[in-house]
Amino acid sequence: MIGLYTGHRADRLTRAVTRVLGSRHLIQAILTAGTPSAPTLPRGVQVDLAHVASMLGLAVLDQRRRRAGLVDAFAVAGVVLARRASALPDTSRLPG
Repeated sequence: MIGLYTGHRADRLTRAVTRVLGSRHLIQAILTAGTPSAPTLPRGVQVDLAHVASMLGLAVLDQRRRRAGLVDAFAVAGVVLARRASALPDTSRLPG
């Protein structure tokens, strides 16, 4: 999978970072499974936004890993937007 994102074989550092980030995703998914509580959702969004920032930084600083950083940043940004949208109240049943 790393090769598809980067176009290169995964080196030792890339595999290690991927494992750490994958663990973070798994832990966050476990903590927010089902219906997340009111304080949990904003914290998850903050963690995701920090991840997006780090991936954009990677894309700027490391040309070899640029594509992977951008793909991951945009994927996580999409998740953040979806979570925020699902946290908004349903206004379709409101009068007017």
